[in-house]
Amino acid sequence: MTNRMNYTEEVLKYIKHFFGEIRGVSAVEFALMAPVLLLMIMGGFETFNLYRFSIKVERTVASIGDITARQAVISESHLSDIFELTSQLDERLQIEEDDYRVFVVSISNDPEEGLSVNWVRDHGSLAHNSRVAEQTETLVASELVESEYENLIASEAVFAYQPIFPGFLFSERLVHRHSFFRPRSGRLTTIAP
Repeated sequence: MTNRMNYTEEVLKYIKHFFGEIRGVSAVEFALMAPVLLLMIMGGFETFNLYRFSIKVERTVASIGDITARQAVISESHLSDIFELTSQLDERLQIEEDDYRVFVVSISNDPEEGLSVNWVRDHGSLAHNSRVAEQTETLVASELVESEYENLIASEAVFAYQPIFPGFLFSERLVHRHSFFRPRSGRLTTIAP
């Protein structure tokens, strides 16, 4: 019986010693917190990268619309040059031509029919259509083109964003931006040959 009591006392002594020991507590805490911290760091980095990418797309769209609206007369060669600018921006955005599509749309206000699309030109090979051309009545406020003598140039872009950490929390998404400009030197309702 004495051996049993000594054994029980020894076990209780080891248990008290085990739970009373504080060495290794910080390692256990770190092991529990490391996945959460890693996800927070990855999420923050991915969010910042998506924000940076969206800003670049927004600037690209604004540049294309602004350059187009500055033309007195627009032709197919002018549009080709403007889209060539987009091709050079591919390098800055670090994307392939298959991952984007850029549109330039001319919109007029017909007194009888309302807002109408005069022409649409695009560049890039992403399988996506122009929202502005398809949903003109909902995306464009009619106050932007008040009289029948005014028109509007809409530039629009759809870019496929590839996440840095694909899979678990992050997936590919489309970044869609558009901007509107009034032509400065003339009406751009037709394209010269």
